[in-house]
Amino acid sequence: MRNIVFEATLHWVEDNIYRNPSVEELVSHVGYSRRFIYSVFQEFTGQPIGYYIRMRRMTLAAGKLKVTRQSIAAIAHRFHYDSHQTFSREFKKTFGVSPRAYRNNPLWDTTLLHHKITTAFQSLAPPVLVTLAEQGFAGHRFNYEVLPQDNRRPEKIASKQQLDRYRLATDDDIYILSRFHSGADNQQMIAVEAFIGVKSPHMACAVTHTVAAAGRYLRFLFTGSWQEYACLSNYIYINVLPRYGLCRRQGDDIECFSKESRQCAQTGQDLYTLTYYVPVMNL
Repeated sequence: MRNIVFEATLHWVEDNIYRNPSVEELVSHVGYSRRFIYSVFQEFTGQPIGYYIRMRRMTLAAGKLKVTRQSIAAIAHRFHYDSHQTFSREFKKTFGVSPRAYRNNPLWDTTLLHHKITTAFQSLAPPVLVTLAEQGFAGHRFNYEVLPQDNRRPEKIASKQQLDRYRLATDDDIYILSRFHSGADNQQMIAVEAFIGVKSPHMACAVTHTVAAAGRYLRFLFTGSWQEYACLSNYIYINVLPRYGLCRRQGDDIECFSKESRQCAQTGQDLYTLTYYVPVMNL
């Protein structure tokens, strides 16, 4: 029963995180006493529920500052603060700097970010810090913009379409290189610059070449469904990098998709096996 109460509490909090949900509303929704809900949440997370709500709100706001062009006032309004000054005070109290200074810092220190509690990726093997030499690829560029879905599962539809097309054209491992920044024309969008191709320069349909810079990368080995893969990068940035005292540096994420094709025995879903490299530097 306690597990059911915890799951109901967590889902309700995440679904209502933007409007600063009150504990009284939560108690009414879950149908148990405040004391019992506090006890269950503390048992499963090791933290007070009020702290979790505040840090999740600040984490989502920090993400909008770094990857969108929304104004500070618009972000404050989105999270139901009465003014951007109130939001700025709360933000500085949490992260030690103003929202403007946080946005303008070229590095993104994710140490204080509070990821959504999830059971996903529990089987993910510990990453390995590696140094890669410069690598050349032949393939195609594709750029797209995405609207941050916050608590919804991302889909990475554009990447999947490109990957499926390349799988029909080559038996080689397929590489996707990507980096992101705030959208140029829409303040709420994230612009993704991507490249898909192979290491072999002899692919007939390749129209361009690109290079992945040498440097330090954190390497992950992953096998799972596309839905699980689509959440992997966010999990790495917010949850894993701070644990190792690292932050993402300038450069491309490098994803090497294995040519092998597998399916999940239980669900029949296609499984994707890849090696994921994130460019990193010490905090």
